[in-house]
Amino acid sequence: MNQRRRFLVQSIAALGALGLGWPRAEAAAIRMSSDRFEPYVNRVFTFYDSHTGRRARMTLLAVKRVPSGPTLDQFSLMFRGHRGVTLGEGLYRVVGGPARRTELFITPTRGRDGAPNYRADFSLLV
Repeated sequence: MNQRRRFLVQSIAALGALGLGWPRAEAAAIRMSSDRFEPYVNRVFTFYDSHTGRRARMTLLAVKRVPSGPTLDQFSLMFRGHRGVTLGEGLYRVVGGPARRTELFITPTRGRDGAPNYRADFSLLV
């Protein structure tokens, strides 16, 4: 019942936002940059799969910067998941840190200790 109520409230809010021209929460998301993620290394982020409803908590291991020009911010976020919970490559809703409530495209990578690792790549104009 609680899920149904939340769905109805969100649907009505979305329709009202469309009709009145309100900006959506995703459109009002903060500007991402490598500097914004640095303080959140070793903090936990929650990833939600919109198709299955599954969630996975992951720790931000590192922000790896790629040398680029003065008008380009290229970096990768490296995450470590928990054993037994794996996500496929794809777009996930993320809650935590400067991501707040946004979506990230993650790619699974090999972890040294058997825990699943993931990478989110960025190439942003500054």
